[in-house]
Amino acid sequence: MINIIKIKALKPGMVVAKDIYTPSDELIVANNTVLTARGIKRLESYNLKEIPIIIIEASAKNNEPIKTNYTASEKMKQSVSFKKFYKAFDESVKVSEKVINEIALRGGEINEKLINTMVDRVVDVSNNGIFIFDMLHCMRELDDLTYAHSMSVALICKVFGEWLRMPKEEVNSLKVAGFCHDIGKVKVPKEIICKKGKLTQVEYEIVKKHTEFGYDILRNKKVEDRVIMTALMHHERCDGSGYPNKLKSNHIDEFAKIVAIADSYEAMTATRCYREAICPFTVIEEFEANALNHYEPKYILPLMEMIVQSYIGNNVELNNGVVGEVIMINRHNLSRPVIKTETEYIDLSKTKKLKIKSVL
Repeated sequence: MINIIKIKALKPGMVVAKDIYTPSDELIVANNTVLTARGIKRLESYNLKEIPIIIIEASAKNNEPIKTNYTASEKMKQSVSFKKFYKAFDESVKVSEKVINEIALRGGEINEKLINTMVDRVVDVSNNGIFIFDMLHCMRELDDLTYAHSMSVALICKVFGEWLRMPKEEVNSLKVAGFCHDIGKVKVPKEIICKKGKLTQVEYEIVKKHTEFGYDILRNKKVEDRVIMTALMHHERCDGSGYPNKLKSNHIDEFAKIVAIADSYEAMTATRCYREAICPFTVIEEFEANALNHYEPKYILPLMEMIVQSYIGNNVELNNGVVGEVIMINRHNLSRPVIKTETEYIDLSKTKKLKIKSVL
């Protein structure tokens, strides 16, 4: 049975009965999303009064309530949704390894249908694309430079494509481009890929060859040219500072421009053998500093805003040790949102000494 419930009466575990949109027709929460405490905070931030829901228990075992003293990440990790996501993601990574090695090492063709099915299945179990960033944030202990990264970038490309309102066929092709973008890394010596510590200049030059290796692997496959070009061009930058050919914006494939953003964001926010994961807000800050030079503005600007919006309702720790909740974004300073602590509201755009250290 569908009930109309006031926003203030929502509880974790309730299921949304239809897609919920903003007045400007932007999707906030998708139909059949299982609400978390963070999801409810997100709904509250849009000043909605009530929504249609189906009530279910928040916990799958013994009807245990979600503990209120858990962080957002802890709640997410304990949720049925995350466990389903983790299982689906882990299974997809195992298949990805076989798929990538079949293409790169044994000359197999690209099974676009399989790739799209894998990506869609993982997104579907997360209930809503916007929660992909939450889910991936909770999995940052995974240290994988090729297979998990390829799947993560493909997932992010699906979300990006939908945010950019691309046609379904375009989104499907973009997912394949994201999945295959780093395929050339299987040709790079593993001891270099997995090296802990800074690469030597010689080693770095070898790693950079993965773009050309990827092009060589894909160029004779039965796949769209833009998938092939993405493998070659995803490290090019619009100002000509990228590699391998120092191309400028008008010579870079459009898919490669989008995948470059997804690749950079995922690589920076994920754990690597040579460093810990970087806070998403630090990544956004770096994007703000270099975005208009390195990335296509029509892609990077809306995507940065949507990424930051996905963290509304999350608890964060500031560099002074204070913990608070992200309650509002500053559209002209996305890496510095408004934080609500136990005692005050802090507008980070007006308090330059403070910054977000980590998402909890």
